[in-house]
Amino acid sequence: MNQFPVQEWLVESARLTFFPAPEPFESDDWWDSVAGIPAETVITKKLGAEILRVGTRDGRALELAVSPLRIEWRLRAPEAEGTDVPRIPPNIGVLEDSLTLVKELAERWFTLPTCPSAARLAFGAILFHPEETPQAAFERLEAYVPVTIGTGNPPPSDFTYQINRPRKSSVLDGLDINRLSRWSRGRFNVLAVLQQGVQAIVAHTELVEPQYSARVELDVNTSPSFNKALTREQCLHVFAELLILAREIAESGDTP
Repeated sequence: MNQFPVQEWLVESARLTFFPAPEPFESDDWWDSVAGIPAETVITKKLGAEILRVGTRDGRALELAVSPLRIEWRLRAPEAEGTDVPRIPPNIGVLEDSLTLVKELAERWFTLPTCPSAARLAFGAILFHPEETPQAAFERLEAYVPVTIGTGNPPPSDFTYQINRPRKSSVLDGLDINRLSRWSRGRFNVLAVLQQGVQAIVAHTELVEPQYSARVELDVNTSPSFNKALTREQCLHVFAELLILAREIAESGDTP
């Protein structure tokens, strides 16, 4: 089985992960300046040290999680509503659209005067491509990783292939970029939930036929060995490079 066009990947979730340099920062204006939508939910923990804001943008759930050591902008599918049974895993659309939106959010944030310098930077995403059968999912994965999964007797029931292929940054001298990918076969089920009083019981009744997929989890990040803080301008260029490298993995699979 061959590789498919990169635009056919569906995205379960995507994130910009930012580890701030050890300096004070204020995050009060980030959501309004970057998201462009009202926050539907605001959750504060640890006396205000951790804040989660959630809203809906273009049919996707957008989250901003802020803590002193880690900041994340996340995109995911919104919570399901109604009684319609989904036929494929919840997703936020095709890869190209998600990359464009994440890049737009990053560019808005990195140009804010209140955005801090970064100790490390990462882009992460979970992608999947629906397949007809478990064997079809394995055959599809063989087009992306240098491993023969085969059929066997009995056939394999699971598969995971994880690798990190670091690469030198093309935009910042001395910076190494980790290109971590984890390939597996996905299986999506919808189970019935019975409500008895205040207790929910998951019944082992599948409402739809299981949906199988070729699946890859991406984590493209700057190496911790780089001991200089990234300025806001450097973050713009480096994060754009992370997105390019993530797309390259999705398009070509595990390549040096």
